[in-house]
Amino acid sequence: MRIRIAQKDAELLAVVAKRLRELGIDSTDPFPSDKHGTYVIQIPHRSVKQFMNLVGTEHPSKKEKFTSLLP
Repeated sequence: MRIRIAQKDAELLAVVAKRLRELGIDSTDPFPSDKHGTYVIQIPHRSVKQFMNLVGTEHPSKKEKFTSLLP
């Protein structure tokens, strides 16, 4: 499992990736996505639990998915 964050503004994603790393959460640098002219950063499996603990999500189905998959 990994988390992908998409955004049309690559510079904004670069700032997000930097802030995540400052929190100790691994993430990729922004790279072009195949869809809709967006850029993506990815948070690998090893950092998903930390992301959910520090950042989390308010999206109901995503919150449920992560809650059920993470110990």
